Amino acid sequence: MGKRVKSYIVFTSFAYRIVIYLLIPAALVAFCAWIGTYMGDMGLIFTVMLLALAEIISDSWLFGGLQTRDAEKMDYLKSSGRGLSLVRNALGLDLFRKFLTALCTVAASYLLIRQVKGGLAGRPEPIMDFVSCGGPLQRIGLLAYLVLLAYCFSALGTFLSRYNSTIYGNLLLGYGAMALACLAGIFGPSFVKYPSNGIFLLDLLCLAVGIGVSVLTVRTAMKKVKGGFYDE
Repeated sequence: MGKRVKSYIVFTSFAYRIVIYLLIPAALVAFCAWIGTYMGDMGLIFTVMLLALAEIISDSWLFGGLQTRDAEKMDYLKSSGRGLSLVRNALGLDLFRKFLTALCTVAASYLLIRQVKGGLAGRPEPIMDFVSCGGPLQRIGLLAYLVLLAYCFSALGTFLSRYNSTIYGNLLLGYGAMALACLAGIFGPSFVKYPSNGIFLLDLLCLAVGIGVSVLTVRTAMKKVKGGFYDE
C-alpha cells in the first residue's frame, strides 16, 4: 500500500493535496449543511451534485487529457522501467481516494444536517427530510446509495473528461453529471418507494456500475499509456 501511495503522490503537488483532500470536502460539507438548515436532508443531494462537479474539474490538474490522441503528459515516464506500474497504481489509488472522499463527505454532511436542520426555518417538509423517513437499516442503505452515486458520477465524469484537455470541456461534463446526479438522487429512492428494503437493490446496482466504471477507467488509461510507451 505504501508503494501505491507514493506512486499517487508523484502526480500530485502539495497545493493539490491540500485543496482536494481538505479544502473542497470541508467547503462542501459546510455549504450543504447550511442548505440542510432550510431544506433538511435535501442538502445531501447538493453534496452528491457538487462533489461530482468538483472531482471532474479537479482532474484537469491530475490526469487531464490523458486519453487524448496527442497526450504527452506521461512521456517522461518512458525513461523508467517502473513507469507503467507507477501509472497503474496512481490511477487505482485516485479512484479509491474518490470513494473515500464521497464516503466521508456524505457522512459528515448527514451528521451535520441532523444537528442543524430546522434550526432557522422551522421543521423541514417531510418530502425534504426524506432520509429520516426510514428505519436505521434503511437510512444506512439510502446513505450508501448516495455515496455510491457520488462515486459513480465522479469516476464516470473523470473518465470521460480525460478525452479532452480543456477546463471548458470538463465544466460541461461536470454540469451534465450534476444534473444526472440530481435526478438519480431524487427519483431513485422514489422508484423503489423508499422507505423500503428496495433501497438495497439500488445499492447493488450502483456498486456494480461503480466497479465497472473503475475497471474501464484504469484499463482505458493504461492502454493509452502503453501505446505511448511503444510510440503507438
